[in-house]
Amino acid sequence: MAYLSKQEYQKQLANIRIDNASIARKRSLKRERTKYSRKWKLPSTSKMLLWTVVLLCLEVLVFCEYVFMQTRDTSFIYALAGIPTVLVPAILSYNNKSMHENTAGGIVYETAMSKIETDGSSEAVG
Repeated sequence: MAYLSKQEYQKQLANIRIDNASIARKRSLKRERTKYSRKWKLPSTSKMLLWTVVLLCLEVLVFCEYVFMQTRDTSFIYALAGIPTVLVPAILSYNNKSMHENTAGGIVYETAMSKIETDGSSEAVG
């Protein structure tokens, strides 16, 4: 086991202090950057579901066009009837949900959560 002399100990301690000061500067710089950066938040679940349905319907449409170009057969066109069957109820249900949420008495879960986060209270609710 090797013991350090007082000079070596002081030298290592000075290096550790320099490293700690550098880490502290980096942390404070990161805090300043995040303070002024725009907060990115996820869209609501209903919006993600709506866009998923729209994209899936577009994928079916592109696939049907591709199959038609390859085979020149129109028997797959029955699959195209499913697009409005899926898309219209999804859009109408999203619009209905949005209409109820955007009324004077309606409150959205995301809005309630953001109010709790902005209040900054650490008390448990409920």
